[in-house]
Amino acid sequence: MDFNALLEPAIQFSSEGIGAQLAKAGEFLYMLLYPSNAEGAVIDNGKGAAEAIQVATK
Repeated sequence: MDFNALLEPAIQFSSEGIGAQLAKAGEFLYMLLYPSNAEGAVIDNGKGAAEAIQVATK
């Protein structure tokens, strides 16, 4: 199976015209919904994941 033949049209579409605009809009929505400066995950009582693992393995 030639993946290059499958990916080439998709890459070309997302790099020109309306495809590029849709890609930028999708990237914006992703950045809006999943910001890189979000708080870290916490488990139940506010303990961090590393501390919760240490307590669970004792």
